[in-house]
Amino acid sequence: VHKHNFDGFVVVDGRVAAGDVIRDNEGSVTHAKAKNIGSNTISVAECYALRDGIAQATRLEITHLEVKGDNKMVIRAAGNIDSFPWNIHGLL
Repeated sequence: VHKHNFDGFVVVDGRVAAGDVIRDNEGSVTHAKAKNIGSNTISVAECYALRDGIAQATRLEITHLEVKGDNKMVIRAAGNIDSFPWNIHGLL
């Protein structure tokens, strides 16, 4: 089982960034990425990080992926547990 951790963070002046890492079952990093999102919300940054990591896992043909993040709204929206705000609707 591979593990995907994702997070969004405020850089400065309201700009946000997103980052994610995928590790294999031995803890070795198979993917790591950070990118500037610009002026936006932390939830949007978290969505980018989640989406980018899952896309990379698909490219790497990873079939079992455990996903962890700290934004409950994004996690619940991604799992179709809750409805989600319009600003993240197109990202998930």
